[in-house]
Amino acid sequence: KKPISSREAMRRTVETSPTYMQWVEQSKDDLEIAKNAIQRADIEQLGEVVERNAFGMHETMHNAVPSVNYLTSSTHIVLEAVKNMRKDGWLVWSTMDAGPNVKVLTSGDDAYRAMCQLRSRVEDGLRNSSVFCNTEYCEPKFAIALPGDAVTVSTSLK
Repeated sequence: KKPISSREAMRRTVETSPTYMQWVEQSKDDLEIAKNAIQRADIEQLGEVVERNAFGMHETMHNAVPSVNYLTSSTHIVLEAVKNMRKDGWLVWSTMDAGPNVKVLTSGDDAYRAMCQLRSRVEDGLRNSSVFCNTEYCEPKFAIALPGDAVTVSTSLK
């Protein structure tokens, strides 16, 4: 369970974070960049913009009074693993919503290999850190989510 609800975190951030409006304005530009990247199938540009925007959101929440911080030690281990994978040539980028869980953007063709590589790096990172534990709660979970069908609107009640 989150230490603070998303609704309360958002209220606090809107009301007290000095960087909130700057992040909102940047998000408008980021949305256009993301849509353009999707239309061009440019995963690198899409990855860069979603990662930057997620980090901007978490920084904005951190600047709230009192600060909102969902990121855990394990979150930082995953983020570091993604960053290091990219340094090693992997096309992977991290993104997060208001919570501690990291989502990793990569191509569908590379998803399984990237997940295996990420799992190995994260498990190594956890073993070598003070946050490693043997409970089910501390074991990282990995899943692949591929794009679904396009959005459709139905007026039928069936």
